[in-house]
Formats: sequence, structure tokens, C-alpha cells
Amino acid sequence: MFNRAIILIVAGFMILTFGCSKKVVKNEDAIGEDVSVLQEKEKDVAVKDDTAKAAETKSSDNKQTAASTANKDIKQPEEKKGSVAVDEYIIGSEDALEIMVWRNEILSRPRVVVRPDGKISLPLIGDIHAAGLTAKQLKEDIEKRLKEYEELPNVTVIVAEINSYYIYILGEIARPGRYQLKSNISVLQAVSLAGGFTNWASPNSMVVLRRNGEKEEKIKVRYKKIISGSRPEDNIVLKPGDTIIIP
Repeated sequence: MFNRAIILIVAGFMILTFGCSKKVVKNEDAIGEDVSVLQEKEKDVAVKDDTAKAAETKSSDNKQTAASTANKDIKQPEEKKGSVAVDEYIIGSEDALEIMVWRNEILSRPRVVVRPDGKISLPLIGDIHAAGLTAKQLKEDIEKRLKEYEELPNVTVIVAEINSYYIYILGEIARPGRYQLKSNISVLQAVSLAGGFTNWASPNSMVVLRRNGEKEEKIKVRYKKIISGSRPEDNIVLKPGDTIIIP
């Protein structure tokens, strides 16, 4: 009887152990399936991220390529060496300049007037041509001359007074004479400045005499065509030294 009881207890224990092992195996299989599913999802997400990044990189490269192509197509203006901008003032005779040499008061000059020959005089370097140059060009010329005495000269040129911009108006005009100007002026503005034509004037025969080096240029100005608008280009901007003659 005792043996039979022992056998039953052992058999029950074996059945219980077998059932638990089955549950453990099932749980392990389920966990393994869940892990594999998660791994597959992670792979899908990684693939999608890589695809999106590749698309963004390609789009960025295409934009950069398009931008560089557009920049190449745009032609940049070429700067000619030694050229002068239209709005830069050209120094002339009788203009007063202020020339400063950095850390050198002896060479600096608070006021230098351009002589009728177009030159100015400075210590050490002597005479140097100024008329016909811009302040920047004159600065560069002075610095070149000063390099014989200083290693790295730093020069500043300022046009303190504009005295070289003058014109002459002669003939049948209310107030003929020489006119000192401080800014650009056209032919019609000059006529107005001089008080207008006299009753005996012939405006359509008006001419402007302009000195170009050793030659003198004669420019015809047709007053009535300027007024009518058929030849607005005849209303030219006057240059220093121009002479308007009204017969």
C-alpha cells in the first residue's frame, strides 16, 4: 500500500513537471516570435530612414547643381584695369586737396591747391600730377613715390574744395560770363542759370566748345528739338571748361 502511494506521488510529480516544461517551451517560443517581429519592424524602419535620407541628399545636390548652373549663366560685369567709375570726381586745376600721411605730420598737408599746370608739390617727392585723376588714383601715385622713403606709406586724399568745375556762356544771353559750379549741370540748366536768351538769340544755332587734350570739339545743340522731345540727347551734361556760344 505504501509503495503504491509512493508510485502515485512520483507519477503526479512527473505529470506536473512535464506540463510546466510545455508551458515554458510555449512561452519561450512566443517570446522568440515577438523578438523576431520587432527585429523585422526595426529593419523596415531603418530601410525607410535610409531611403528618405538618400532622397533628401539627392534633392539638395540637384538644388546646388541648379544654383551653380544659374550663377554660371549670369555674366558678371568685367572691371577694366585703371578704369574710373562714372560717379568718381575728377580732380582739376584750382581744386583744394587735403593730403594726410599716417603717422607723419611732416609729409601731411591740410591744404594743397592744384596749380594751373595740373600738379601739386609735396615734401620729399616734389611735384606730382593731380589734375585728371580721382582721389584714389592720386593716393596710389603718392604712395608709390613715398615707398622710396617709407616701407608701407598709408596716404589719404580728400577733395576739400571743388573749384575746377566752371563753364563759360557767351553770346545772346542775359548774363554772359564764367560760372563756378559745384555739381553737374546740363545745357538748358546753364542757360537758365545765365538768365535765358535775349530777344535776338538763335537758340537752334547754339554750340558747345569742349577741349579734349590739344583738340577742341564743337558740339551742336538744337534747342527747339530738345524742347519738343525729338532730340533729348542734345541736352548734354557740361564738363569743366566747356564754353556755350549762343549766336
